[in-house]
Amino acid sequence: MTVTGEGAVGRLPPAVVRLLAGAPLVGAVEQAFPLLTVDDAGFPHLYVLSRADVDVADDGGEVRLAIAGRRTRAHLRRDGRATLLAVDGDTVHVAKLVARREVAADGVAAVAFSVASVDRSTAGVPLTPLSFTLPAELPRHEAWDRRAHLLRTLAAG
Repeated sequence: MTVTGEGAVGRLPPAVVRLLAGAPLVGAVEQAFPLLTVDDAGFPHLYVLSRADVDVADDGGEVRLAIAGRRTRAHLRRDGRATLLAVDGDTVHVAKLVARREVAADGVAAVAFSVASVDRSTAGVPLTPLSFTLPAELPRHEAWDRRAHLLRTLAAG
C-alpha cells in the first residue's frame, strides 16, 4: 500500500469531486462515503453519507455536508474536524476537513468545511467501496429535498 499527498492543500482533487457529484439514482448501486469524527472519549465515530448529503464547490475548495446524526453534529460542534473517505478504483482518498459554518433545520445540519489536506492510499488492487442500492422510498423517508435546500442555502451564504 502506498500513501501519497495529492493536489493542492485546500482543495479536493478533481477525481474526488467527480465521485461526490450528482444525485443518487433509485435502483442504482451507489457508493456510501464514510465520515469520521471523534467522540468525547477520543474514539473514532462513523457517519455514512450518500451523494444526496454532499455538495462540493466546483473548484473543490469547499465541501458541504448535510448531517442528520445527532452525535456527529455534536462532535463537529465540539471539535470541528472530520475525515471523509472516498474510493476510486484501487485508491482510497482521505480528506481531512475543518468545519467553518453551519445552517440547521428540522434535526439536520448543513455544514461547510474547508479542506485541510487530502491523501490517497493505493492498494494496487481494485477496491470495493462501501455501497448500497437506493430504494425508491429512501429519498422521501430521509427528506432529501429538505437536505438539498439546506445545502443550497449554505452554499449561497
